[in-house]
Amino acid sequence: LIQRVYHADLYRLQDPEELSFIGFEEYLEDEHALVIIEWASRAEDYLPDPVMTIDITVTKEAGEEFRQVRISYDDSVTFIEP
Repeated sequence: LIQRVYHADLYRLQDPEELSFIGFEEYLEDEHALVIIEWASRAEDYLPDPVMTIDITVTKEAGEEFRQVRISYDDSVTFIEP
């Protein structure tokens, strides 16, 4: 059961080791938390394997901007129907 949501934007991250300075691994170890990480690729080696990944790609065609969203997840993800 998710009880907490943590969000991290790693866009300005210079070195993945910076995450250890702020105790970021505590968020990752919280079994009752949903951790949402933007720009996770900047700390790929520091982070555990993702359970779910959402990739958003911006493209332009004929002068118009489009966004393509790709969602991938592993077998441990379960969805609850409303």
